[in-house]
Amino acid sequence: MKPAPQTELKELAKLCGVQIGYYSMDCKTKVASPEVLKNVLRCLGVGADSPGMIREALNAEKRAHWARCLEPVAVSWDGKRSRLSLRIPADLEKKAARCEISLEDGSILKIPFKLSGLRINRGSTIAGRTYHLKEINLPAMPYGYHQLRFCVGHCESRMLLISAPTQSYAEPGHRRHWGLFLPLYAAHSERSWGAGNFGDWRRFSDWVSPQGGTIMGTLPLLAASLNKPSCDPSPYSPVSRLFWNEFYIDITAVPELECCLRARKLMEANTFAKRLHTFRAEPLLDYDRQAELRRKVLLLLADCFFSTRSERRKSFEDFLQKRPEVKRYASFRAACDKFQKGWRSWPPRERDGKLRAGDS
Repeated sequence: MKPAPQTELKELAKLCGVQIGYYSMDCKTKVASPEVLKNVLRCLGVGADSPGMIREALNAEKRAHWARCLEPVAVSWDGKRSRLSLRIPADLEKKAARCEISLEDGSILKIPFKLSGLRINRGSTIAGRTYHLKEINLPAMPYGYHQLRFCVGHCESRMLLISAPTQSYAEPGHRRHWGLFLPLYAAHSERSWGAGNFGDWRRFSDWVSPQGGTIMGTLPLLAASLNKPSCDPSPYSPVSRLFWNEFYIDITAVPELECCLRARKLMEANTFAKRLHTFRAEPLLDYDRQAELRRKVLLLLADCFFSTRSERRKSFEDFLQKRPEVKRYASFRAACDKFQKGWRSWPPRERDGKLRAGDS
């Protein structure tokens, strides 16, 4: 009985190094759809649009996998002995085989073994040729990047063999360093608008440094969707990995604030001050409400920025010329505001990234 096309598609994806699913934060297994797997494989140059194409590509990947005696790279840890897997054609097992390691210092390690005497761990027959998976023992090696060479019959294979420690190296007596880690939203001060911002982070860093701290760590600061109904503040689920999260801008440090009367008037209003007081007093961070308030001010500052000519405006336009992806990202975010739902629920054309002028 032939495997189902979806089973073959998943097997093909795995052989091509594609992860077919993951375990989500809500403790559920998420499996990639056949459509997604086909698109990913297509990007890798593997055709999988029909059962016939899948089967042909799968057979080709299996042949390539078993015909590759060694993987390109292997790692040996902490200078200990390790084992190396070999994929050997069965018709070559009785031939003389050689394995040697050229160490980084120029010396050579020869590995004695008899190929026919090694236990067969697994086997497979591909296109009429049988292959066996075997293992050889490697000696302990000094740390470094070494080259392994394996020969059997007229076949020769090479791989990079890395001998590495499981803990980073430090000079004996080297002074230990220390630092702090905390989410940026938690690095707030009395002047923050609730959550911390880049200005707070700079001031916090300036305080840590004189205390002897040399490291400051935080969560990813990538762009996120922070307005309902698709609000997802997780730093590990960004809407883009190419841009920063505007939520953390220190608005009080934006240069346009000096000349933007509408923004200053909004910030001086009693209702605005009351909302900031509420945000600062709340035990939990409400991204949606805080982002909404910050965005009102940012939109006014943006109007001032784009309505006047300045050196800062010229620098921004030069930046756009070098980074056209910024305009595409802006169109995407504008479409998010229009549709008010996650991009997976958009109409087919927009969902495929084909945005037009009227889509935002």
